[in-house]
Amino acid sequence: MSGEVAKCQVPDEFRGDAVALDRASGDGRAFMAVAKEIEVNHETLRNWVRAAEP
Repeated sequence: MSGEVAKCQVPDEFRGDAVALDRASGDGRAFMAVAKEIEVNHETLRNWVRAAEP
């Protein structure tokens, strides 16, 4: 496994809840603040939010 990064399987429900939390924050909190609260990388959260956009 040289140079490979293992991908963690995150349940769809958790991703959905994370996106909802980010959207509900509405106070302009940065991805980093929400991500820190739910203990995921801020870029991961950003990707989930972008993927959930219509």
